Amino acid sequence: MITVEDVVREYDDAVSTLAAWHADMAGDDYAAYSFDDPARRVVRLVEVSADFPAAGQALAVGFGASAEFPYRSEIVLLTPDEWEQVQRGELALPEGWCLADRKEVRWH
Repeated sequence: MITVEDVVREYDDAVSTLAAWHADMAGDDYAAYSFDDPARRVVRLVEVSADFPAAGQALAVGFGASAEFPYRSEIVLLTPDEWEQVQRGELALPEGWCLADRKEVRWH
């Protein structure tokens, strides 16, 4: 059970916490990249793993804020091949997400 002390309060902590939660459920090759929301209200992550099914597009799935995680989030799941396509400019990220602004997320 998450207590009041466990609730993520700071935006940067929310980014690494969300990636850590998802890494616990993904394979060893899991990687996460954040794309900051200028308003710092939405945690945006691209998550990459061979465990994810190929979708052929970078579609963000959104989630609302909760008592345990007080930020909205938008997550894009990509295979390693799809991530390479994004980096080559062959697969577009969601509108407003700039590849040059990505940051690799560390959670360990």
